[in-house]
Amino acid sequence: MTLNEYPFYGLGIVAFSIALSDGDIQQRERRELMHLIEDWSERVDVGFKGAEVIFALLTKTHKYDVLTYEKGMDYIRKGKEYLTPQLKEKFVFLVNDVAHSFPSVTDDERAIVERFKHL
Repeated sequence: MTLNEYPFYGLGIVAFSIALSDGDIQQRERRELMHLIEDWSERVDVGFKGAEVIFALLTKTHKYDVLTYEKGMDYIRKGKEYLTPQLKEKFVFLVNDVAHSFPSVTDDERAIVERFKHL
């Protein structure tokens, strides 16, 4: 993985940690969330494909122990020189979309989104 891919890798972990914050991710949620990330990778920026890949990998392998917000942020920080203001804005929109992809956004999800806005 190259340094410019780190932010997208971290974004995939952050997105997954948000989806997981209200408990286990159900099969329907997995499909919907993977579709959301895939849509962003196709529509917004080819770099989002990395977030899609890590999200899919984590979904399939159940590596929940490594899925912390801070772990994702560590990767984003490592590649921070590649984060333009426009890309940061896209990251925030995606994280917000993940949090709102299912009804009743939890307090934990709201808190993560608010922290992430200060990226």
